[in-house]
Amino acid sequence: MHIENKIRKDQIGKISSQIYTLIREEKRLTSRLRRDIRKLLENGFFFLAFDNGHLIGFIARENIYKNYYELKSWLVVPGLRNKGVGTSLLKKATSEKDFKYLIMTFYDDVIGISKRQGFRITSFLKLSLPLTIKILLTRNPKSVIKHVFKKKSTTLTKW
Repeated sequence: MHIENKIRKDQIGKISSQIYTLIREEKRLTSRLRRDIRKLLENGFFFLAFDNGHLIGFIARENIYKNYYELKSWLVVPGLRNKGVGTSLLKKATSEKDFKYLIMTFYDDVIGISKRQGFRITSFLKLSLPLTIKILLTRNPKSVIKHVFKKKSTTLTKW
């Protein structure tokens, strides 16, 4: 297995279609438009795990505000879960020491892996006001309602 975030231009269409399909099949992930996936790929914001040329997992790292980055759309194909792929993706996506990282999730497995990699649970309401505003403005309104008011996701930070 190897992880990369620099994709050749001629591969972006194929890989963005694969990511789009995997996200749609995984009911617990927030859906994304193909053009948004493509843009993240073009800018090197998706970290992709490959095994023998096959995409087996990914995580997106999006800049929210200054040096704050949110990790999202984290997926490992079902047959390869609990084998270290997700942990390897998280380590690679958080390797920039000057960045500050944030994860908002509803899932215990994501919380567990993140905590083992140095993330800590933080109240969303305790984030700085400028960061909170940027998070709210960069999300789909349905996502804001779901994460902040309805289901109330767990916020994890590493900084």
